[in-house]
Amino acid sequence: MSGAARAGVGLLAAVLISACGTPPIAQTSQPSPSAAALPPCQSATATGCDKSKIHVGGSGSAACVGKGTGTIAASPIALQDIAFIQPMGLMAGGHVTPIDHGYIYVKGAVASPPVQDPVFSPMAGNISVVTRSLRGTGSSAYDDYGVTIEATCTFRVRFSNLVRFAGALGNVIGQLQGNETKHPNYAVKAGELIGYTGLPTGYGIDVWVENDDLTLTGFINPAQYTAAEVWKTHVADLFEYTPEPLKDQMLALLERDALPRWGKIDYDIDGRLVGNWFLVGSHGYAGLHPQYDGYWAGRDLVRQLPRRGASVCRNRQHTRPGDGRCVYRFGQVRAG
Repeated sequence: MSGAARAGVGLLAAVLISACGTPPIAQTSQPSPSAAALPPCQSATATGCDKSKIHVGGSGSAACVGKGTGTIAASPIALQDIAFIQPMGLMAGGHVTPIDHGYIYVKGAVASPPVQDPVFSPMAGNISVVTRSLRGTGSSAYDDYGVTIEATCTFRVRFSNLVRFAGALGNVIGQLQGNETKHPNYAVKAGELIGYTGLPTGYGIDVWVENDDLTLTGFINPAQYTAAEVWKTHVADLFEYTPEPLKDQMLALLERDALPRWGKIDYDIDGRLVGNWFLVGSHGYAGLHPQYDGYWAGRDLVRQLPRRGASVCRNRQHTRPGDGRCVYRFGQVRAG
């Protein structure tokens, strides 16, 4: 998702102005303000700011602090409320490439009658972005609330599919309008209530983990992804940042046994058919119809597909350069 807010930091210069025509009084020395009273520096060469809180880049907001990773100290959903957890890397519905986020499904959504389950901040940090997106139409319309939680300028966790915000965060931001985004820069504690999930919005939350200092190496042409979603090559493993015993408790609810347990999305192998492919001229991962509710209408099969060709390759999974010319023709298959 989501894009982070950026704002410049201005410097305030104090000027002594004379009164009733009296000449200005020169000051030979002036006490230095404490670091706590200064705004965070936006660069290593900035002055009049707190360098201990330097904004070090990445995709963080203007209010982020420092760099490095955070610690997943609390489960986003209470363990007793989790039905199961799905890792990133699935391909289902409109997701025609491996999904860059995981899912935590809640028991309340399938209870009779359904109930909404609380969502908690998984770590201490800054809530930099909150959103309300209007999904569906008519009787199928619903609200999809999203939130970005920064541990540092280079590490964040994002949730979507909240049905509403709650707790102190909800009081701070108030009621969002349809398709509105706010940047509350709210200091949140690990385990703090931030909202609820459930029907009619969904059966649980979507979970992204992003580490700007980590870059996935399994995409042959990363720009075809990042042009549409800048975080795509920086998605990270939730459990790598989750300490025991919480890690084992959450892994016990995870549907995937293979390593890596949180899944994988980058499978391209240069010179092979393995991985993702996009139709030439379809703008890569962005697709031809980005207005299609955020999914893949027109995101057909990435590196580049030939528009013509008719020969058939026998060993499709292990085609290598030097095996002779082999051209594939892709088409759309409709079930039923």
